[in-house]
Amino acid sequence: MSFQSIEKNEFDEEKRDFRGLLRDREISARYNSGMTLTLKQNILDAAVHEVGFTLAGVAGPEAFDPGRYHDWLDRGYAGSMAYLHRNLEKRFNPSLLIPGVRSILCVGLNYYQETSESQPAGVGRVSLYARGADYHRVVRQMLHRLAEKIRIIRGGDFHYRAFVDSAPVMEKLLAVRAGLGWIGKNGCLVNRHWGSFLFLGELFVDFEIEPDTPTKNYCGRCRRCIDACPTGAIVAPQTVDARRCVSYLTIEHRGEIDEDLKSKMGHRLFGCDQCQNVCPFNRKCRETLSEEFRRPILGESLDPNEILNWDETICKNRTTRSAGERADLQQWRRNARIVLKNLNPAVPH
Repeated sequence: MSFQSIEKNEFDEEKRDFRGLLRDREISARYNSGMTLTLKQNILDAAVHEVGFTLAGVAGPEAFDPGRYHDWLDRGYAGSMAYLHRNLEKRFNPSLLIPGVRSILCVGLNYYQETSESQPAGVGRVSLYARGADYHRVVRQMLHRLAEKIRIIRGGDFHYRAFVDSAPVMEKLLAVRAGLGWIGKNGCLVNRHWGSFLFLGELFVDFEIEPDTPTKNYCGRCRRCIDACPTGAIVAPQTVDARRCVSYLTIEHRGEIDEDLKSKMGHRLFGCDQCQNVCPFNRKCRETLSEEFRRPILGESLDPNEILNWDETICKNRTTRSAGERADLQQWRRNARIVLKNLNPAVPH
């Protein structure tokens, strides 16, 4: 894996209104004060005010300690996600993944939306992250636009690689290093002002930028996420056993789901937000300004009876350009059968 030149990319320059998105470091004051900004300040201001990211910071490319991750794998907590066992040296050393990387720009994008208090009878719930456009595409396009802004700010070309939940990148650890937040007890990145409904992305660049400082962990003694998990998947603070996690079971896991977990899935058809919904830092979430996330593709809920009648073509058409593409037809049907059983336990399915 290597850098790509900024000259080789095409950029979507459509204008977006992201006014009101302020980075928690109060960069808006600098932006409007007429103060002479450093290269780093200009880049971070562009990331938020021009491209539209919610958070932006800088991490160094130093290697991480892999001990905790190896222990997690050894306990089998990755389930059937074999890709998490691969490229371990590169996963924990950004300089091995991308030789020549000097700095890593880390960004967060708010995707929170209000969810209806009540749902129509007989429907299954879709996780908040998957309701609109596929975040991989949206955030990656924004990262490419940021790279173009950086070229203009620097007054010359450079090399970079953009990642969005892809390749062996420890995105949450990098985000912590960049000061975007801390790892909550549910394993999610949490920001004190924006909560945890954040998509993350990284821009590996071949020039040096002063790194940020990690922030304090504000979870304290709170264990609401641990207690609220419907399947008991959070086995210890910051430790999730994916084999019991509803998001893993409904999205990543192929094959049948253990009987003792099916009833605990409730009406959750694709993913689960329970551990985030109860987090105190998500009490006052602000709605995303991204129209691509607000415009429903899968939407808040789906009729499981309808899903049982899908064929391959319908499944593809219904999930294209959304995160729902991650699951295949058989997974969607399996999830639908479980939800129907949970909604109507007395009816055979």
